[in-house]
Amino acid sequence: MLYISLKTNYKLTLKQENMINRTTNELCQLFFKDRAQNVMIHIEDDQIMYINGKESPCMMIQLVIDCLLKQQNDLKDALKKMIHEMTRIKYEYINVIIEQKQ
Repeated sequence: MLYISLKTNYKLTLKQENMINRTTNELCQLFFKDRAQNVMIHIEDDQIMYINGKESPCMMIQLVIDCLLKQQNDLKDALKKMIHEMTRIKYEYINVIIEQKQ
């Protein structure tokens, strides 16, 4: 199972949440192929988060995977671009962490 957690201090609309959920699932299908049958996505918006000491819009994306992924940088870039396009959060204020579960 893939687990993806998205946390942001940005207030998402329901439409944005649905688009992020759908697009994240599509990216998982693209990058993980048959391993993406079970994808759990957790979205928390309107959180208290600071970047550079200010409450500027930002997002933290954490993926927990149970397999080796060679294209980690490509996936990180695709997630950051998707979030930036949907929310206008600055690309450099989106952090993606991929953890490999043993």
